[in-house]
Amino acid sequence: MKREDFIQAIDNIQPDIHMKTRLKVKIFTAGNERKKAKNIPKIVVALCLAFALILGAGLFAAPQTDSNAATQTSPQVFVPELMKAFVVIAAAENETAETQPAIQALELNRKYSYGVHLKITDTRSLSKEEKAEILKELNDEIFLYSKENGFSLGRSMTCEGNNFYLTYCSVNEFRLNLENRENIKSVTVSNTSEYGEMVYDVHKPIFKSPDHGHSITIRGEDFDCEKSGFYWSITEDAEKAIEKNINLPFSAFNDTITFTAEYIDGSKATAVVELNFDNSGSATAVCKSYTF
Repeated sequence: MKREDFIQAIDNIQPDIHMKTRLKVKIFTAGNERKKAKNIPKIVVALCLAFALILGAGLFAAPQTDSNAATQTSPQVFVPELMKAFVVIAAAENETAETQPAIQALELNRKYSYGVHLKITDTRSLSKEEKAEILKELNDEIFLYSKENGFSLGRSMTCEGNNFYLTYCSVNEFRLNLENRENIKSVTVSNTSEYGEMVYDVHKPIFKSPDHGHSITIRGEDFDCEKSGFYWSITEDAEKAIEKNINLPFSAFNDTITFTAEYIDGSKATAVVELNFDNSGSATAVCKSYTF
């Protein structure tokens, strides 16, 4: 029977018109389906061969990585040991640079002598004359300390309480060896101890008290990395604490100092330095972290 005869027979079927349509389509496409079925094995073989070639190439070729994509999707990993040490200890003025470097960069977790010395002298059993003599001896000790260490410029003072003398001597300061200095927006230095504060030193004649306190912020255009420095000094709270306890340990003066440089683009460079005093009243500085 010819294909046209099948179509005519289907038209005489009653009453499902949809069945007619389905049967007509089946008849007209039957030949095409058979042709497609014959091609399927060839396509499968071609795909398998292509996959084998790709797999083989992968076995012998080094893996390729899109560096730009990795940079965009991978988070930045902070490795403190690789960061540049930008906080340095600078001698106020040192005439013997060959025995003690004028500049020492604070590497992470290493102790550095900071050049600050504290001394508490009990005067409860002394007369006025004896106190005056002790005061002279303390001042002589300061000059002797500076001479022995080769310093011709420093800071020192002796505070007199009702029952004690508190002597403070400082010959070093902190400076910042920063990059992109022309883009610095501000520099902030802060500390945590109530017995100490930070003082900003510009190393030029001024007719007012230098900026000092538990937090100091200097504008970038006013900050000179070569000459500007910060040094640690005692506060009135330290004197009050000794007044209450003449046996106050020097460890009570331990402090944590944070240096933060903010750039115009909003980025920051931060360093955290611990200042620790030993039993004799001498301070060491240890940088605990650098972050960028």
